[in-house]
Amino acid sequence: MPDDSFQSDIYSSESLIGPQVAPIVSHARRLTVDAVASGHSLAQTFDELDDRCQKLLAALRSADQDVADSAGQAESLRAGSDSEAAEIAQLIRRLLDEVTVRIDQKANEAEATLSAIMQIGHQVRMLAMNARIEAARAGEHGRGFSVVANEVGELARQTLNHADKAAHSLDFSDVQNMLGATVGQIGNGLGRMQTVTSASLNSLHNLLSGLERNVQSITGNTQVVVEMVHLGRQSQGRSLDQMAWAGEELDELTQTLTNTPSPISGLAALAAKRHIILDPGYDRLDDILRRGKLRVAVEPGFVGLSFRRRKGEPLSGLDIDYATAFARSIGVACDFVEHPWDQLPQLLFHGRTPAEAPVDVVWSALPPNAGFTGVAYSETYTWLPYVMARRKGDSRIGRLEDLDGKVLGIINDPGAFAVLEAAGIRWSANAAKPGGKIRLANLMAYSDQSRIHDCLADKVVDAFCVDLPIYHWACTNPESPWHGRIEIVGGNLAPQPYYYAVGVAAESGSYRLLQAINGFLGKFKPSPERRRIETAWQGSPLDGAISYRDEPGALKGEAELMQLWQNRRGFGG
Repeated sequence: MPDDSFQSDIYSSESLIGPQVAPIVSHARRLTVDAVASGHSLAQTFDELDDRCQKLLAALRSADQDVADSAGQAESLRAGSDSEAAEIAQLIRRLLDEVTVRIDQKANEAEATLSAIMQIGHQVRMLAMNARIEAARAGEHGRGFSVVANEVGELARQTLNHADKAAHSLDFSDVQNMLGATVGQIGNGLGRMQTVTSASLNSLHNLLSGLERNVQSITGNTQVVVEMVHLGRQSQGRSLDQMAWAGEELDELTQTLTNTPSPISGLAALAAKRHIILDPGYDRLDDILRRGKLRVAVEPGFVGLSFRRRKGEPLSGLDIDYATAFARSIGVACDFVEHPWDQLPQLLFHGRTPAEAPVDVVWSALPPNAGFTGVAYSETYTWLPYVMARRKGDSRIGRLEDLDGKVLGIINDPGAFAVLEAAGIRWSANAAKPGGKIRLANLMAYSDQSRIHDCLADKVVDAFCVDLPIYHWACTNPESPWHGRIEIVGGNLAPQPYYYAVGVAAESGSYRLLQAINGFLGKFKPSPERRRIETAWQGSPLDGAISYRDEPGALKGEAELMQLWQNRRGFGG
């Protein structure tokens, strides 16, 4: 810290050093403001992350309980099946044992009968022999033959009786009936077993289905968590970089004021190094015309607005066409400065690195909003619907009400949050606000525009609410990698058309530049080139009346910058 004598010297030179120090301190302050804004974005991301983690924990606990229940049901099924199977097996053994005994009895009876028949056969044989002998002896008398014949007749009668007994003994119809009854009882037992098994398996199926749903929920939660961690890391990285940058700048300022023999010249050198404008008469339009280039901040991943159709190709899209047309109208070329969309307004005050100069304009889907501090806005250059998109053919999503309990993606845009909130949609950050009609499972705000189509196509989010041009080309052009995978449903979600304006730094030096932009837009609006641009990138031109003047927060435009410019001229004599 400088001592009191040094502070006295500084104060005594206040009229000389103050005008030099103020812009530098203001620049450092701007860095800290931007870092705080990034911190808020990070906090919101992690609020959603915490909410999703709680859902993940609940799903895991439910899955754990389902697994335990499934194990219990499986054990019950096994025990019930084993018991029933044992009873059926015992029944089968008992019945088959009875059948075996009965068959054995029949076999024994048949064996005795057949033995008797064989004995009779022997006797018949002997009598026949005797009859022949007697016949031979008697000659013509034949009386002995008569006796033999009677015996043979008797034996024949006995043989028939025994044969009849044998027939009855060998009749297995009762055995067949018994076997039929056995089969019936076995069938009934197996039927009972099937009923028990079917009920148990059905219960197990239901439990496993619930487990499957929980696993799917866990998978979806995990995808969202991974996505949010990615978004959080991006915001955190930018915030840390900006805070470190601010610290370096303040350190350099302190060193310049305390250790430089000539603080004024040292401050001028520091300002030049950091691209800080100290000249109170600076005019940005003159600077652009001198260098022959308009530095335009754009988001390179805004499909349909500012993107590359193929790797290595120049940027194309609605915003690229508009910015190029304006640059051509003032006789300069466009130098597109590519940066994440939600950080673009910051580039009006500092570059992407300490060594890089600020941009001249933000011409990249910028909806005027008080959340973008220090920005002045042009007149509206395009009006468009704010729409909802879904995966191709996903009949679950057709209107805003269908978003209840779903994961919704949007671009990290204050205007988008406002539109959804006004429509009655609530998420973790605004859950307590009155008027809620639809409660999202999660709201995912994307700063990385390269993910805003894939996250929908790949089922990370259930739907995506977005500006029409950003999805029009992606959904309808056969060259699009998402063609046939995602589609737009319904019309405008906002009560009036969405719109974009060009952003400049709300400083006196930007007045003539903003004046030139507005003059160009007034002449360009009825032109065939403007109609071609609108048709190419959002299907057809849409005209409206809304502008930055209709937004809350007393936003600045050309009139306000003109007042600053006039005040500066009056101050400078």
